[in-house]
Amino acid sequence: MGIVNSFAWIFGAGLFQQIWGIIINAVSDGIKPYPVYAFQVTLWLQVIMICLGVICSIVLYRKDFGGKEKSVKLTNHAV
Repeated sequence: MGIVNSFAWIFGAGLFQQIWGIIINAVSDGIKPYPVYAFQVTLWLQVIMICLGVICSIVLYRKDFGGKEKSVKLTNHAV
């Protein structure tokens, strides 16, 4: 479990911080203080990534469960 969590933190939070910095520098052309628009672009990127994650979760759920609830039939047998 520790290995799985490490990959999630390294490639999730750690990688996205670097990507945000690259996008903010690119949008603002290095002008400091950074304009609000640069931060808005990165936040919209985050919203898109969250939506993509939700879509992937729905697809995986439907693949695993077929989108249907599986019912269990109970029968009474005389002993």
